[in-house]
Amino acid sequence: MKRIFTLFAALSAAVCLHAASIEPDVRIGHLPNGLTYYIQHNESPKGMADFFLAQEVGSINEADNQRGLAHFLEHMCFNGTEHFPGKNLINYLESNGVKFGANLNAYTSTDETVYNICKVPTSRESLVDSTLLIIRDWCDGITLDAQEIDAERGVIVNEWRQRNTAPNRMLERALEEIYGDSPYGHRMPIGKMEVVENFPPEVLRDYYKTWYIPANQCVVVVGDIDVNKVEQSIRRTFGDIPAKRTAASKESHLPELPINDNLIVAVESDSEQGAQTLQMYFRIAPFDNEIYHSAVADMAATLLTPRYDAMEAQPDCPHTSLGLGEVNFFLSRGQKAFTLRGMSRPGRVADAVEEWTAELLRAAQLGFSDDEMEAARKSVYASLDERARREATPNNTYLAKNAVRHFLDGGDVISAADRREAIRKAVASMTSADVQKYIADAVNASGKGAVVLHYRPAAGDTDAKVADQIRNQYARLASRKYEPFVAPVTGGDILSSEPVPGKIVSKESMPLFDATVYTLSNGIKVIAKKTDYKADQIYVRGYSPGGTSQNYKEEDAPTIRVIDAVIAEMGYGDHSAADLRRVLADRNIKVSTSTSQGEESIETATNRRDMQDAFRLLYLRSTGVRPDSISFETYRANRRNVASNTHLNPTQAMGDTIHFNIYNRHPLAMHSSLADIDHIDMNKAIEIYRDRYADMSDFTFMVVGDFNTDSLEMCLTDYIAALPGANRKEKAKNIGYTFNPTDVNIHFSRKMERPQPVVYLFYSAPVDYTLPNVLNSIVFGNILRTRLMNDLRENRGWTYSVKAHASINTTLSEPFLIMPVYIKTAPGTEEEVARIIDKTVQEMITSNPPTDDEVNGIKEYMAKQFGESAADNAYWLKVIKGYMRDGIDIHNPYLKDVEAITPASVKAFVENVLPRTTKATLIMSAEE
Repeated sequence: MKRIFTLFAALSAAVCLHAASIEPDVRIGHLPNGLTYYIQHNESPKGMADFFLAQEVGSINEADNQRGLAHFLEHMCFNGTEHFPGKNLINYLESNGVKFGANLNAYTSTDETVYNICKVPTSRESLVDSTLLIIRDWCDGITLDAQEIDAERGVIVNEWRQRNTAPNRMLERALEEIYGDSPYGHRMPIGKMEVVENFPPEVLRDYYKTWYIPANQCVVVVGDIDVNKVEQSIRRTFGDIPAKRTAASKESHLPELPINDNLIVAVESDSEQGAQTLQMYFRIAPFDNEIYHSAVADMAATLLTPRYDAMEAQPDCPHTSLGLGEVNFFLSRGQKAFTLRGMSRPGRVADAVEEWTAELLRAAQLGFSDDEMEAARKSVYASLDERARREATPNNTYLAKNAVRHFLDGGDVISAADRREAIRKAVASMTSADVQKYIADAVNASGKGAVVLHYRPAAGDTDAKVADQIRNQYARLASRKYEPFVAPVTGGDILSSEPVPGKIVSKESMPLFDATVYTLSNGIKVIAKKTDYKADQIYVRGYSPGGTSQNYKEEDAPTIRVIDAVIAEMGYGDHSAADLRRVLADRNIKVSTSTSQGEESIETATNRRDMQDAFRLLYLRSTGVRPDSISFETYRANRRNVASNTHLNPTQAMGDTIHFNIYNRHPLAMHSSLADIDHIDMNKAIEIYRDRYADMSDFTFMVVGDFNTDSLEMCLTDYIAALPGANRKEKAKNIGYTFNPTDVNIHFSRKMERPQPVVYLFYSAPVDYTLPNVLNSIVFGNILRTRLMNDLRENRGWTYSVKAHASINTTLSEPFLIMPVYIKTAPGTEEEVARIIDKTVQEMITSNPPTDDEVNGIKEYMAKQFGESAADNAYWLKVIKGYMRDGIDIHNPYLKDVEAITPASVKAFVENVLPRTTKATLIMSAEE
């Protein structure tokens, strides 16, 4: 179980549990016209800066004839401004390595609109000034040309169609009941398509003039910049914008939200909804002390998590996948709520609501034991330690987003370190009564201030009947008697006894990557690279060739497909999976294993303090797996619950069809049906897993990060060299799990609530794995995506987005170029879209080869990304593995090989692979 800190990501706005920490050295200023600015010097990454424009404006500010125009206006910011007409804004930034979508983006929510231009190179002062000029244009210089507006209508409609999923449809209906008369109940940011398709341009201009005013706006610049110079530039660039103080200024407060006296139950069904999801919101009154509020909310979630974990460990539990924590109340930035979110079993949603609420009421009435409080404190302290590590070297985007949140949400100016210490002190002195009060103030048996939201397939009882069942069962809580919670007894060390240590046989330097190579007595090799990129961050990853191809039988395919998930639920040594989570609650250790068709791997992320325990856990996960039939049956029940209705979702159906057909219709590529779930064999999964780790002499481990060398060598000796090794050497077997060797054409139709055709083309070809080929393929894929975006989105208005890339896949028996293209398009255009995709690919070597401008812009971006990646520990895991496994150095020659890319080299690469390429074309249309 995980506590949740964000909800409704599809709505774009970030929802944070904790308020932003604004360092005292951040320069916060205000211009006479009312505009606010935040400027901060930071050198992570060095030589770059992030620029944000935050506005306390959103769909909540729309009139009825403007519904959708806040979001429409966001789009128009990229379609022509005073100083950057047409698409010049995007073209200018991309020519400087700032990629649209990745570095240049925006979102619109109900009560905020935020734009970002990230990772802007700062070596040229003129580029910094030009980026500020772009933001100035967004504030007061969007041209809003009528032709550009008309061209964008189709893009917005296709975005609406793409986002018109079952959950979003149900949410939009539910909001009217949840919010009552509040405008929040009628202002989903995407708006009404009858408005989007028909509004006169002057209506959008009126919205822009009314709401995009300095009093609502904040410019944020964080990065490797001279703060004084940037401040002067901001004052010079933005100072002449008229104040335009009106009733629309930031001082006008968000709409008030009256508290509901009785439980609100919103039950919504949809023919395309698969899972039975459940959410409960308990509104929280604001605290005078925000830091104490954060601390007590965190403690409440931490204390309750093991209680719900114990419930979900039972196979007959009416709910699963529960997360909890304090978040925003649906679309309302100004209102917090303690929230539970998960899935209910079919026909048992009322039971789940009762169990969720009863545990909260028990905590509100009886509190928590001393042991629970102490365990929770240790867990929160560990989280604070982990946050300290992350915040020791924060990147520009993290700091810029903090500034955005500070402008929009308010709060004290306090350093991250001081804030953590204040929370630590609050937690140290916190009593059970403090947490009790927090919960009791929010949760009550009458349902005041509470909301239940349930999404379900459109089958069985009516929504109204299910809502009545929930209300009736909730009402029973008023007379329920509660006994103190008895926490599961958890104790002992990770390992019941230490393994017999091995030895370091040899130790050599690897100058190529400034690393050290250890050979251990059991045959395992370890490559260790010490870095200072992230303070106190350590990554360990081990891999071995072989994988499930060594054990593959077709009848075992249902088990092999889910082997990683099954193994994660098993016991290890003396611990069940749940016990092990409790043992590790006060440590910052993440361990996972993966067993693919071609290799098995195990990895951990940890810190210096917990490194020895992380290696203990690696040893345990490699050698100590044991059956846990109760956890397995719980897992299988959860899988049945999810799988029972996944066929209702057209996007899921398309995804299953794609995967099955591009992987040569192999049994391992099939979607798990309900019948397959019944054939998952726990003992077979354990048998395969044990075999994969029975002899680890052909494993290679990589350790990258801020480790102490002496401590690392002790861990290698005591745990990695102690792993079983008998000199078994393997390589992946050919079991036919590869890309389809012939062309495939599949066209099928589905009933859909909102017609949303999908076109998917997948190109693949065997290719030599070399760094120049890798780089040319990346450029090829980027050019293809940009051309398709320009044609299908900008010129035709048939789609909102294009997902496409090209890369070289090395996970199968031989390297393959793969290029998937996935497009959700307008009804009736799907056959033409498929033709256009293939035509655009073919023209790369005929009538429309790559141009200098296309190639150079992508090269700028690749070189910029390389500089950032090279200071990232996870990047070095990839580099070292690529060298050890494939013999390819993807780091040292990178910039030289990027510089060598030309339009001719890209064209030659495509000419080489295209004749050998097979193509899978899959189209899903809406049933007529």
